[in-house]
Amino acid sequence: MQFRDLKKQYEVLKEGMDAAIGQVLTESNYISGRQVAELEETLAAYVGVRHCIACANGTDALTLALMAWGIREGDAVFVPDFTFFSSAETAAYEGATPVFTDILEDTFNMDPDSLERAIKAVLAEGKLTPRAIVAVDLFGLPADYDRIRGIADRYCLYILEDAAQGFGGEYHGRRAGSFGDISTTSFFPAKPLGCYGDGGAVFTDCDEWAELIRSYRVHGKGSDKYDNVRQGAEGVCENSDNPGGAWFRLGAVQHPFEKPGRTGRGAGASERARRAVHDLLSAGHAPADGIPGVLPVWGDVSGDDGCVRQSAVAAAVAVSDQGGPAADHRSDP
Repeated sequence: MQFRDLKKQYEVLKEGMDAAIGQVLTESNYISGRQVAELEETLAAYVGVRHCIACANGTDALTLALMAWGIREGDAVFVPDFTFFSSAETAAYEGATPVFTDILEDTFNMDPDSLERAIKAVLAEGKLTPRAIVAVDLFGLPADYDRIRGIADRYCLYILEDAAQGFGGEYHGRRAGSFGDISTTSFFPAKPLGCYGDGGAVFTDCDEWAELIRSYRVHGKGSDKYDNVRQGAEGVCENSDNPGGAWFRLGAVQHPFEKPGRTGRGAGASERARRAVHDLLSAGHAPADGIPGVLPVWGDVSGDDGCVRQSAVAAAVAVSDQGGPAADHRSDP
């Protein structure tokens, strides 16, 4: 079973793709050029945050976020036990200890009850300092951020939203990539928003964290790339290259997120995809109807070819939480 038909995708988008990549070659904007800056501006506006910082891949995006918070040895970072390796690997790379939580069997996302039990266990043991929660949006489903945010605030923890598998999903009118103190995504070709090659991005509303992340991604640069004022992120490239940047811009702006009122054969394929997913959901594979704030966007198409190009669905359950104060291990931005 072919996971993604990138050859068909390129066939459909070939004219615009070739023109965009050709423009990069004509301008010789190979590293951090105009197209990457336009991508960052477009995605920040789409997600609804102040800053989008492009980088080499989704793993580096997670690393940059943890670096901005000063995550280090002796810290505990809470991660769902059903996710891609990098969600936990990046915490270990910074010297911290990943602490795994269980998942919800209906969404496969982090179980807030398990999360709180894990935090209490770490505090009771007294060997690690709880610092951050990596909440993963898996299979197009944003995690239960109402409850996770309540827990994070109660124990004074950062939320790092790993939206690589949920980009494009919504919950209560907010888009995936906006729920974390810092959020990240991946542009690996098989993701909801993918590129040809690899790439990633970091999203935040915090000006100071954004400035740090922009510095770390270019070897700790200051006023220019040769003014190295801090140690950068080893292995984190300066940016996604511009042929990828041109593709991101073409793909992000022109096909998954624009023109919701499509007509023609493409619109029919979109409706068929939505109905098929709804049937699966109703059969008990995941929550479907009756969840407050859910906006399913499992299938989206562009043009008349009927080629489904984006798969994402946003879902979470709004549940109120009560709790008392805790020591704040977050530093003020």
